[in-house]
Amino acid sequence: MDLSSLRDLSAAEKLQIVTELWNDITKSGELVTIPEEILNESSRRSADLKADPSIAIDEEELWRRVDGIAPPWEGAHPDPSSWPAQSGHRSSPRSPRHPSG
Repeated sequence: MDLSSLRDLSAAEKLQIVTELWNDITKSGELVTIPEEILNESSRRSADLKADPSIAIDEEELWRRVDGIAPPWEGAHPDPSSWPAQSGHRSSPRSPRHPSG
């Protein structure tokens, strides 16, 4: 399968494809094997959080990172007033964000 044409898509288009694929996988009921390195990383992060709960982020920071305003490698931005305006859409854990709005 040649996926090279996906590189030309915008981030929003790529996210829409990922979302559609993820939704299709979850609807299929097919069991997915999670690679050991992913399970190990999940366990490591869980242990880090238990050892230092102050590293947790709140929902606002989560969405800033998802929206690309504060990439995880930069950490939390110190001055929220300097963040770019949000596009107006909000979500909650019960209503997943959809890339189209």
